[in-house]
Parts: sequence; C-alpha cells; structure tokens
Amino acid sequence: MNAQGKRSGETAREYAYRMIREQVISLELKPGEAFNDMEFAAKIGVSRTPVREAVIQLSEESRIIEIFPNAVCALRQSMWNW
Repeated sequence: MNAQGKRSGETAREYAYRMIREQVISLELKPGEAFNDMEFAAKIGVSRTPVREAVIQLSEESRIIEIFPNAVCALRQSMWNW
C-alpha cells in the first residue's frame, strides 16, 4: 500500500476514495477480487462508513467496484473500461 497518509484538509471519505483508487490502479487490488470494507478501513485507519461511502462513489462513477447483497463488494473483471 502507498505509504502516503491522509492529506491536510482531506476528509476520511476522500482519503478512502483515493486509497482504493490508487490500489486499483497499481493492481494491489486485483480484478475479480473480493473487497472487504471493514478490513480496508482498519488498514488505512478510518471507520467503515467513509470506506462504504467511497465504495458507493466508485461504483457509481466508474463502476470499478460492484456492490452485491449482504454488503459484499468485488472489483469488476473489466474495470479498465473506466
């Protein structure tokens, strides 16, 4: 994971969004891989809510993450179409 932490003035949701996006681009999060929002929140040091908000935003904007029933998320196989 990128060692860069939260930027000055950056909200927890913005930070989570940036970190998820950076990990997708760098392939630290791989296509088709399950995404556990609680584990990711703990890894970057924020609560689950900002991570969920970032996942929803990414899902709506670029469709790189699919949200399934029961709070399961996965990176799209064809995510490079965004």
